[in-house]
Amino acid sequence: MTRAEVKDKINQIIDRLPDQTLEAVYELFEKADKDRGIDLTANLDKVLKEDFGLLQRLAK
Repeated sequence: MTRAEVKDKINQIIDRLPDQTLEAVYELFEKADKDRGIDLTANLDKVLKEDFGLLQRLAK
């Protein structure tokens, strides 16, 4: 997938997220942007695995 395609798919998902989840995702991205030493891939995977139930409830 091209960078543009990935961004488009991410934007489609973002448009469906509830505000609280969107803010949490933003905060994670903000921290990763400020601290280049953060392994964002591992952090996202961990958050999604640990908080999947919470994210499902927030999405409703």
